[in-house]
Amino acid sequence: YRIGVGYTATTGAIEEVVLGRPYVSHVFEIGSGWDGTHVKDPFVLYDAGTWKMWYSGYDGTKYQIGYATSVDGIIWTRSGSNPVLVVGAGGTFDASGCSFPIVYKDAGAASDKRYRLLYTGKNGSGVYQIGYAYSADGISWTKGSGNPVVAVAASSWESAGVLTGTLVKSGSTYYLYYGGTSSVAFREPWQGGLATFTDFEGTYTKDAGNPILVRRTGDQALAANLSAGGASVQVADSSGFVVGEVVWITDGTNGQQVAISAIPDSTHITIADVANAAYTTANGSRIQTALLAVLPRTVVLEGGSWRMWLTGFQ
Repeated sequence: YRIGVGYTATTGAIEEVVLGRPYVSHVFEIGSGWDGTHVKDPFVLYDAGTWKMWYSGYDGTKYQIGYATSVDGIIWTRSGSNPVLVVGAGGTFDASGCSFPIVYKDAGAASDKRYRLLYTGKNGSGVYQIGYAYSADGISWTKGSGNPVVAVAASSWESAGVLTGTLVKSGSTYYLYYGGTSSVAFREPWQGGLATFTDFEGTYTKDAGNPILVRRTGDQALAANLSAGGASVQVADSSGFVVGEVVWITDGTNGQQVAISAIPDSTHITIADVANAAYTTANGSRIQTALLAVLPRTVVLEGGSWRMWLTGFQ
């Protein structure tokens, strides 16, 4: 993994990263040593005229959190103190990894706690939970004594792992959107939860309506061959799908993402674009929702409306 940004020469606007868009490039490459295999999960603040980024770095064994700065958001300089947040001692909730940083600059806090960090810790059993740390400068961090602040819950949708998503403050309340799963497999069945708090070092209360972002479950083998150029998909049961959702049709070799335009009956699904290849039952072809797992990534409160951007896996 690398970290990229899209930049347009005409407007100077930051855009989504799409291959082929003008001036798209990797702006933050892998390093060496502790972040020599992957860099990902960037969290960026524009603070006092400087772009500041905290990110996850991987050495092939474990993730830890690093820090970099930039004057333009494109050319970055790594901190000489990296990694700035390291794994914990054996037996702790973050003994095997620290990743997915969220940083909040708390102007009203004591000077030694001006920067607040929420992050995902991974223990020796592969279980993810959420921890807290504080810093005076965003570089030298002290982990909170109450970690993990958001823990897994036995026999529930979040029994095997929880990880940081995004943070919003409204009034005196912080809203932490996070992912939770009942399986240690990373890509499913993650769903989205909410925890609220008023003090980073206080109690984090999980919402009674969790999971507030529920994954889709549509996943069916094709019951009849789908010819190239065809748009009617036959399955045993279409009830797990909804009109408008994006699905993935694949036989393990060919594949395409396409929206559902209609569900005429209990065994047929009409796709918005025709099949790009022949999908046969002999090849184990399937139609599967693009949202078998969902993770909240960004939430914005704007004009009284809450808006969420999420990551989906199929």
